[in-house]
Amino acid sequence: IQVKTKTIEEKCKNYASFFPDLIWTLRDFTNDLEIEGQKYTADQYLEYVLNSFSDDDDDDEDTESGRLTKTFIMESFPNRNCFVFEQPTTSKQIPCCGMLEDTSLNVTFLEQSESFCQHIYDKSKVKCLCGEEVRNGEVLARFIHLYVNYINSGNIPSYKFAVQTLSTTVNTEMIEKALKNYEQQMRAQSKIPTETEQELKEIHKKNMDDAVVIFREGCFGDNGDAENKLKNAINKWYQECRKENEELSRRQCESLLMRLFKDIEQK
Repeated sequence: IQVKTKTIEEKCKNYASFFPDLIWTLRDFTNDLEIEGQKYTADQYLEYVLNSFSDDDDDDEDTESGRLTKTFIMESFPNRNCFVFEQPTTSKQIPCCGMLEDTSLNVTFLEQSESFCQHIYDKSKVKCLCGEEVRNGEVLARFIHLYVNYINSGNIPSYKFAVQTLSTTVNTEMIEKALKNYEQQMRAQSKIPTETEQELKEIHKKNMDDAVVIFREGCFGDNGDAENKLKNAINKWYQECRKENEELSRRQCESLLMRLFKDIEQK
Protein backbone atom coordinates (compact mmCIF):
# COMPACT_ATOMS: atom_id res chain seq x y z
CA ILE A 1 0.00 0.00 0.00
CA GLN A 2 1.47 3.32 -1.01
CA VAL A 3 0.18 6.52 0.55
CA LYS A 4 1.39 10.09 0.15
CA THR A 5 1.55 11.71 3.57
CA LYS A 6 3.96 13.87 5.54
CA THR A 7 4.05 12.26 8.99
CA ILE A 8 3.98 8.72 10.39
CA GLU A 9 0.66 9.52 12.10
CA GLU A 10 -0.96 10.57 8.82
CA LYS A 11 0.39 7.52 7.05
CA CYS A 12 -0.91 5.17 9.74
CA LYS A 13 -4.36 6.76 9.71
CA ASN A 14 -4.45 6.21 5.96
CA TYR A 15 -3.45 2.59 6.46
CA ALA A 16 -6.31 2.21 8.93
CA SER A 17 -8.82 2.50 6.08
CA PHE A 18 -7.34 -0.68 4.57
CA PHE A 19 -6.40 -2.69 7.66
CA PRO A 20 -8.80 -4.97 9.56
CA ASP A 21 -9.39 -4.74 13.29
CA LEU A 22 -6.45 -5.89 15.40
CA ILE A 23 -6.91 -8.92 17.65
CA TRP A 24 -3.94 -9.68 19.90
CA THR A 25 -3.94 -13.20 21.37
CA LEU A 26 -1.61 -14.42 24.09
CA ARG A 27 -1.18 -18.17 24.66
CA ASP A 28 -0.31 -19.93 27.91
CA PHE A 29 -0.77 -16.62 29.70
CA THR A 30 0.25 -16.64 33.39
CA ASN A 31 -0.04 -12.93 34.20
CA ASP A 32 -2.83 -12.06 36.64
CA LEU A 33 -3.67 -8.93 34.63
CA GLU A 34 -2.96 -6.91 37.71
CA ILE A 35 -0.88 -3.73 37.71
CA GLU A 36 0.03 -1.97 40.93
CA GLY A 37 -2.71 -3.87 42.74
CA GLN A 38 -5.40 -2.96 40.23
CA LYS A 39 -7.18 -5.59 38.13
CA TYR A 40 -7.23 -5.03 34.37
CA THR A 41 -9.24 -6.61 31.58
CA ALA A 42 -7.30 -8.05 28.63
CA ASP A 43 -8.21 -5.02 26.49
CA GLN A 44 -7.11 -2.60 29.24
CA TYR A 45 -3.89 -4.54 29.65
CA LEU A 46 -3.15 -4.15 25.93
CA GLU A 47 -3.70 -0.40 26.11
CA TYR A 48 -1.49 -0.18 29.19
CA VAL A 49 1.33 -2.03 27.43
CA LEU A 50 1.02 0.12 24.30
CA ASN A 51 1.01 3.33 26.29
CA SER A 52 4.00 2.21 28.33
CA PHE A 53 6.14 2.05 25.19
CA SER A 54 8.86 4.67 25.44
CA ASP A 55 7.23 6.73 28.18
CA ASP A 56 10.63 8.00 29.19
CA ASP A 57 12.27 10.98 27.53
CA ASP A 58 15.36 9.17 26.29
CA ASP A 59 16.31 9.75 22.68
CA ASP A 60 18.24 6.53 22.12
CA GLU A 61 17.52 4.21 19.21
CA ASP A 62 15.52 1.67 21.21
CA THR A 63 13.29 4.35 22.69
CA GLU A 64 12.56 5.87 19.30
CA SER A 65 11.82 2.42 17.89
CA GLY A 66 9.37 1.87 20.74
CA ARG A 67 7.62 5.15 20.01
CA LEU A 68 7.26 4.26 16.33
CA THR A 69 5.88 0.83 17.20
CA LYS A 70 3.34 2.33 19.56
CA THR A 71 2.30 4.99 17.02
CA PHE A 72 1.98 2.50 14.20
CA ILE A 73 -0.20 0.07 16.18
CA MET A 74 -2.43 2.67 17.81
CA GLU A 75 -2.99 4.79 14.70
CA SER A 76 -3.21 1.99 12.15
CA PHE A 77 -5.55 -0.14 14.27
CA PRO A 78 -8.05 2.13 16.04
CA ASN A 79 -10.20 -0.93 16.78
CA ARG A 80 -8.17 -3.45 18.77
CA ASN A 81 -8.81 -6.17 21.29
CA CYS A 82 -6.74 -8.55 23.37
CA PHE A 83 -7.52 -12.12 24.38
CA VAL A 84 -5.51 -14.25 26.78
CA PHE A 85 -5.60 -18.03 26.97
CA GLU A 86 -4.46 -20.13 29.88
CA GLN A 87 -2.71 -23.42 29.21
CA PRO A 88 -5.45 -25.70 27.84
CA THR A 89 -4.43 -28.79 29.78
CA THR A 90 -1.56 -30.32 31.71
CA SER A 91 1.96 -30.23 30.30
CA LYS A 92 1.92 -33.99 29.74
CA GLN A 93 -1.27 -33.80 27.68
CA ILE A 94 -0.25 -30.80 25.56
CA PRO A 95 1.25 -32.99 22.73
CA CYS A 96 -2.14 -34.65 22.18
CA CYS A 97 -4.23 -31.56 22.97
CA GLY A 98 -5.99 -31.63 19.61
CA MET A 99 -7.42 -35.08 20.30
CA LEU A 100 -8.74 -34.36 23.79
CA GLU A 101 -12.42 -34.02 24.60
CA ASP A 102 -13.61 -30.73 26.06
CA THR A 103 -14.11 -32.45 29.41
CA SER A 104 -10.33 -33.00 29.58
CA LEU A 105 -9.50 -29.33 28.95
CA ASN A 106 -9.06 -26.48 31.39
CA VAL A 107 -12.48 -24.95 32.13
CA THR A 108 -11.07 -21.42 32.11
CA PHE A 109 -9.42 -22.06 28.73
CA LEU A 110 -12.75 -23.22 27.32
CA GLU A 111 -14.47 -20.07 28.60
CA GLN A 112 -11.74 -17.90 27.09
CA SER A 113 -12.02 -19.74 23.77
CA GLU A 114 -15.79 -19.32 23.71
CA SER A 115 -15.45 -15.59 24.39
CA PHE A 116 -12.88 -15.28 21.60
CA CYS A 117 -15.02 -17.16 19.06
CA GLN A 118 -18.11 -15.15 19.95
CA HIS A 119 -16.18 -11.93 19.42
CA ILE A 120 -15.10 -13.08 15.96
CA TYR A 121 -18.66 -14.01 15.01
CA ASP A 122 -20.20 -10.79 16.35
CA LYS A 123 -17.58 -8.13 15.65
CA SER A 124 -15.52 -9.19 12.66
CA LYS A 125 -16.23 -7.16 9.55
CA VAL A 126 -16.90 -8.73 6.18
CA LYS A 127 -13.86 -8.34 3.97
CA CYS A 128 -14.37 -5.78 1.21
CA LEU A 129 -12.50 -4.79 -1.93
CA CYS A 130 -13.31 -1.31 -3.21
CA GLY A 131 -16.47 -1.35 -1.13
CA GLU A 132 -17.64 -4.73 -2.42
CA GLU A 133 -18.13 -7.58 0.01
CA VAL A 134 -15.97 -10.63 -0.64
CA ARG A 135 -18.43 -13.49 -0.31
CA ASN A 136 -15.89 -16.29 0.11
CA GLY A 137 -12.22 -16.92 0.73
CA GLU A 138 -11.63 -18.17 -2.81
CA VAL A 139 -12.36 -14.73 -4.29
CA LEU A 140 -10.04 -13.05 -1.77
CA ALA A 141 -7.28 -15.58 -2.50
CA ARG A 142 -7.63 -14.98 -6.24
CA PHE A 143 -7.38 -11.23 -5.71
CA ILE A 144 -4.19 -11.64 -3.68
CA HIS A 145 -2.72 -13.96 -6.33
CA LEU A 146 -3.61 -11.48 -9.09
CA TYR A 147 -2.20 -8.51 -7.19
CA VAL A 148 1.05 -10.29 -6.31
CA ASN A 149 1.48 -11.29 -9.96
CA TYR A 150 1.31 -7.60 -10.91
CA ILE A 151 4.10 -6.88 -8.45
CA ASN A 152 6.25 -9.82 -9.53
CA SER A 153 5.91 -8.89 -13.21
CA GLY A 154 7.47 -5.50 -12.49
CA ASN A 155 4.32 -3.55 -13.28
CA ILE A 156 3.02 -0.82 -11.00
CA PRO A 157 0.23 -2.58 -9.05
CA SER A 158 -3.18 -0.96 -9.36
CA TYR A 159 -5.60 -1.93 -6.62
CA LYS A 160 -8.68 -0.84 -8.57
CA PHE A 161 -7.53 -2.46 -11.82
CA ALA A 162 -6.95 -5.75 -10.00
CA VAL A 163 -10.44 -5.57 -8.49
CA GLN A 164 -11.99 -4.82 -11.90
CA THR A 165 -10.12 -7.70 -13.52
CA LEU A 166 -11.18 -10.06 -10.77
CA SER A 167 -14.78 -8.87 -10.99
CA THR A 168 -14.91 -9.52 -14.74
CA THR A 169 -13.42 -13.01 -14.35
CA VAL A 170 -15.60 -14.07 -11.41
CA ASN A 171 -18.82 -12.72 -12.90
CA THR A 172 -18.17 -14.40 -16.27
CA GLU A 173 -17.70 -17.72 -14.46
CA MET A 174 -20.88 -17.19 -12.44
CA ILE A 175 -22.87 -16.38 -15.60
CA GLU A 176 -21.70 -19.66 -17.14
CA LYS A 177 -22.50 -21.60 -13.96
CA ALA A 178 -25.97 -20.10 -13.56
CA LEU A 179 -26.82 -20.51 -17.25
CA LYS A 180 -25.69 -24.14 -17.22
CA ASN A 181 -27.93 -24.82 -14.21
CA TYR A 182 -30.87 -23.13 -15.94
CA GLU A 183 -30.43 -25.22 -19.09
CA GLN A 184 -30.12 -28.47 -17.12
CA GLN A 185 -33.25 -27.78 -15.11
CA MET A 186 -35.25 -26.75 -18.16
CA ARG A 187 -34.35 -29.94 -19.97
CA ALA A 188 -35.22 -32.03 -16.93
CA GLN A 189 -38.52 -30.31 -16.08
CA SER A 190 -40.04 -29.30 -19.41
CA LYS A 191 -41.25 -32.32 -21.33
CA ILE A 192 -41.87 -30.64 -24.65
CA PRO A 193 -44.21 -30.27 -26.25
CA THR A 194 -46.02 -29.00 -23.17
CA GLU A 195 -49.81 -28.99 -22.88
CA THR A 196 -49.85 -25.17 -22.91
CA GLU A 197 -47.36 -22.37 -23.47
CA GLN A 198 -48.14 -21.06 -19.97
CA GLU A 199 -46.79 -24.30 -18.49
CA LEU A 200 -43.44 -23.78 -20.22
CA LYS A 201 -43.44 -20.11 -19.20
CA GLU A 202 -43.90 -20.97 -15.51
CA ILE A 203 -41.07 -23.52 -15.61
CA HIS A 204 -38.87 -20.92 -17.30
CA LYS A 205 -39.64 -18.26 -14.68
CA LYS A 206 -38.86 -20.57 -11.75
CA ASN A 207 -35.56 -21.74 -13.22
CA MET A 208 -34.59 -18.21 -14.21
CA ASP A 209 -35.15 -17.04 -10.62
CA ASP A 210 -33.02 -19.93 -9.37
CA ALA A 211 -30.25 -19.05 -11.83
CA VAL A 212 -30.23 -15.43 -10.67
CA VAL A 213 -29.90 -16.61 -7.05
CA ILE A 214 -26.93 -18.79 -7.99
CA PHE A 215 -25.31 -15.86 -9.78
CA ARG A 216 -25.83 -13.44 -6.92
CA GLU A 217 -24.39 -15.87 -4.38
CA GLY A 218 -21.05 -15.94 -6.19
CA CYS A 219 -20.81 -12.69 -8.14
CA PHE A 220 -18.38 -9.95 -7.21
CA GLY A 221 -18.51 -6.22 -7.87
CA ASP A 222 -21.40 -6.42 -10.32
CA ASN A 223 -23.19 -3.14 -11.03
CA GLY A 224 -26.02 -4.96 -12.78
CA ASP A 225 -24.36 -5.44 -16.17
CA ALA A 226 -23.30 -9.04 -15.58
CA GLU A 227 -26.71 -10.02 -14.19
CA ASN A 228 -28.38 -8.47 -17.24
CA LYS A 229 -26.07 -10.50 -19.49
CA LEU A 230 -27.18 -13.63 -17.67
CA LYS A 231 -30.87 -12.74 -18.07
CA ASN A 232 -30.39 -11.97 -21.75
CA ALA A 233 -28.65 -15.31 -22.30
CA ILE A 234 -31.44 -17.12 -20.45
CA ASN A 235 -34.16 -15.33 -22.44
CA LYS A 236 -32.38 -16.19 -25.69
CA TRP A 237 -32.26 -19.86 -24.69
CA TYR A 238 -35.93 -19.71 -23.66
CA GLN A 239 -37.01 -18.24 -26.99
CA GLU A 240 -35.29 -21.10 -28.81
CA CYS A 241 -37.04 -23.51 -26.47
CA ARG A 242 -40.39 -21.85 -27.21
CA LYS A 243 -39.85 -22.22 -30.94
CA GLU A 244 -38.99 -25.88 -30.53
CA ASN A 245 -42.02 -26.37 -28.30
CA GLU A 246 -44.31 -24.73 -30.86
CA GLU A 247 -42.86 -26.73 -33.73
CA LEU A 248 -43.25 -30.08 -31.95
CA SER A 249 -46.75 -29.13 -30.88
CA ARG A 250 -47.67 -28.20 -34.47
CA ARG A 251 -46.35 -31.53 -35.75
CA GLN A 252 -48.28 -33.49 -33.15
CA CYS A 253 -51.47 -31.60 -33.97
CA GLU A 254 -51.02 -32.19 -37.68
CA SER A 255 -50.33 -35.86 -37.06
CA LEU A 256 -53.43 -36.16 -34.90
CA LEU A 257 -55.58 -34.37 -37.48
CA MET A 258 -54.28 -36.66 -40.23
CA ARG A 259 -55.23 -39.74 -38.22
CA LEU A 260 -58.66 -38.37 -37.40
CA PHE A 261 -59.30 -37.31 -40.97
CA LYS A 262 -58.20 -40.73 -42.18
CA ASP A 263 -60.69 -42.40 -39.83
CA ILE A 264 -63.44 -40.12 -41.17
CA GLU A 265 -62.59 -40.95 -44.76
CA GLN A 266 -62.67 -44.67 -44.02
CA LYS A 267 -66.11 -44.33 -42.48
